[in-house]
Amino acid sequence: MHHVTRSGNAAFASRCSDKKVIPEQLVLFIDLPFAATPIAVLLLAGPAVTVGSGLVSPTTMLPSDLPTTHWHTTARSWTPLNVPASSYLTRANNLTSWWAQNTNNSDGCMDEDTYNPFDAARGVHLPTSEAEGGILGFSVGVQNSLGVTTNRAKGILSMNCDTASYHSSVSGGDFAIGLADHAIVLMASFAGASDVNNWKSNMNFIESGIPGNTNNWVTYDMWGFWVANSINGFSAFNNATNTIEGWWTGNNGNGTNQGARMSDQPWNLYQDLTGVPDSLSVERVGGGNILNLLADGYNGPSSSAMSTASQNAAMTDLLMAAADGSNPAGGRQTDQNWVDSGQQLTFDTMAQRVGSNNPFLAGQFQRAAMMSFNSVRNYLIPSSACCNGLVYFPVKNHFDPSLGIGEQAQNGGATAWDDMQYNGSIQFQEFQSYRQRVLSSVAEQPTPVEIGGYAFSLPSDWSQAFVDAGGTAVQLALTGATSQSNHQYWTVPGINRIGRVGWENRLGPMDGSWAYLGSGANFGPTWITSGTSWTRLAQNPATCSGNFSTTFANPAVTFAQVVWSCGNISFTQNLTVTPDGVLSQTTCSGCTSTWGMTFPMLVDDGTTSPNNFGATVTTTSIGGNAAGIVQSMWPNGDQQNYMLISHNSYFLTAESNVVTSFGDITPVRAWSGTGTSTPDASQVTFVYPRHSSDPLASAVQAGMNITGTNTYTNSALNSSVVSGGNGTYYIGTTAAGGWAQTVTLPGGTLSFNTPCQFIAQLNASGQVTALEVDRSVTATVPGTTPHTGLAFSAYAPQTNL
Repeated sequence: MHHVTRSGNAAFASRCSDKKVIPEQLVLFIDLPFAATPIAVLLLAGPAVTVGSGLVSPTTMLPSDLPTTHWHTTARSWTPLNVPASSYLTRANNLTSWWAQNTNNSDGCMDEDTYNPFDAARGVHLPTSEAEGGILGFSVGVQNSLGVTTNRAKGILSMNCDTASYHSSVSGGDFAIGLADHAIVLMASFAGASDVNNWKSNMNFIESGIPGNTNNWVTYDMWGFWVANSINGFSAFNNATNTIEGWWTGNNGNGTNQGARMSDQPWNLYQDLTGVPDSLSVERVGGGNILNLLADGYNGPSSSAMSTASQNAAMTDLLMAAADGSNPAGGRQTDQNWVDSGQQLTFDTMAQRVGSNNPFLAGQFQRAAMMSFNSVRNYLIPSSACCNGLVYFPVKNHFDPSLGIGEQAQNGGATAWDDMQYNGSIQFQEFQSYRQRVLSSVAEQPTPVEIGGYAFSLPSDWSQAFVDAGGTAVQLALTGATSQSNHQYWTVPGINRIGRVGWENRLGPMDGSWAYLGSGANFGPTWITSGTSWTRLAQNPATCSGNFSTTFANPAVTFAQVVWSCGNISFTQNLTVTPDGVLSQTTCSGCTSTWGMTFPMLVDDGTTSPNNFGATVTTTSIGGNAAGIVQSMWPNGDQQNYMLISHNSYFLTAESNVVTSFGDITPVRAWSGTGTSTPDASQVTFVYPRHSSDPLASAVQAGMNITGTNTYTNSALNSSVVSGGNGTYYIGTTAAGGWAQTVTLPGGTLSFNTPCQFIAQLNASGQVTALEVDRSVTATVPGTTPHTGLAFSAYAPQTNL
């Protein structure tokens, strides 16, 4: 077992050997949409999924017209977040203040050692001649437009440094063009004419070697060339449209075809192709930059194709967002806060683009943006530790950033450059999101992850699958990385996220980067390889992969199956996702000895390490409240509970801790059977994300009665899932839903004139208070005031019943 050694004196001096390369997040998602023509949103219209008696044939996607979704009604009570636009501005202003404080008064460049006190631990001293790509200039320009003049002088100095560095090829030219050119326009109202002319002279220049890569870096060039030409009219970029078209269509001499990278159907996600599996974080770079190119008014021949692709990608991102608003796991730079900030900007942009064309969808994007914003707030570095409490941990943990845990070059040597740019990206993206928010007011609506009712897997480039129902969200990695990308293994096979809306999703699991091959710890099978040697699914990315399918999807209950193939053995894992949690039923084919499941438990997010920078504390109790239960607990009372469901003995063994992006994880080996070498034929686990007010895990375990594959009753939760000739549906304390013609609820009988899919909210007496169906029906509804022959249209919920 490999471990990361933590030492405050660790020196990672080699992390950024080429100082001309700026991390690719530097100018993510830049646009000035208030001056652009709104993009027409592509709203796909497709048939509702029709489910007959029992289950339909397995598929990899339900409903069939994803990424479009139709349902409106949540299984749990829902209230607006009401995150004001001023909160965006506060975060951006705080980061700008810190950046300006550490801009050198002589040459205007960032004093990186001051900005990043973590350098002392690394033993690294960085020069003050780096270009920051116009981040401070842009930020100061936006502040000035809002009447904040405090940082004008530092903004001018910074632009002197940044534009000169670009012109002399010190900076990464791909990243600098668009943001610095926008900064010129924003700052022209208060900067001196000589400064502005100098900046224009410096930026009216195409750095040799652009584009230097064929991946997402080209999208920075496309956006930057358009800004330079259309906004500043720089003569060096007069051929911008033809160049952009060539990069999009592949009709160029650079070997890049950006349109082909967004051609997968129906998702249109951006393929970066710099790691296997590909990155769902860097996907937001490429797709977001194309969206911003259009928002800045690009109208070339391929603009329609770009619009369709970038908007469909944003729709897909809406489906993949985690239950707490985080970007999905998987691939390079996963679990990093600048990515969530960039995702927030995409969602804010789409909320404005959709607008009155589809107010509910616009509201979903607005809500998703607020959730992404909130997902970053847990990672503000305490003022007692650093930086006056103005900057953020780069990755979603609370370890000393000098350790580089979860960063791109953890074992290649960390530098202050990444920490600075991660915060810089959050800084200007928050300003951009703020400017989106104030364009018009959009009323937030429940997001797809809060509603559920879908399951799908992505193409093999990403090898990720998603299952959502009732506010419970599951993500699976179907394959893993067998080689490093930027010094990390970013993906391992297994279930890498299980979360619940309004719950502490770090208890997950929340899988991320892994420093060593074979160190992974997702939720999945574990087995004896020989003698007494065990191995985990997540430790075997070279030999294990998953085949995903789904048979039923409804906002109250969704079924999925994944077959994990590992050489001569395979495991079939059936998942039932409901508002209660996740029922996992797993069997093995070819196992000749003991096997079970791995429960990945977060035990330390950095707080209890010698190098902690202040945070909350998470604790693990092996055994929990009853035999066969393992718990991770958070100070607010939230718990993650993995519980074995068996009438036989329980066996639990805590294996050596491993390190991932979110912190230390204890893989718990769990199995049930009649003896040390006779496991049950089916390993049944219930994963129960619990609030402090919910029934105890021990009661839920005792009350669980498995009635078949994908079906159960639970007396502690007062819930059940049934499937058969009379329908497939879930009944719980707050909701009921599925496919049926007649359902007996605690508060009476709900019936329809024809079978349909439905989702019903229930009150404490089990009576229906809100109802939505997938087709035109008439219904008898047992509400506070019973209704007979009440007419419903497809996806038109009726409330206050």
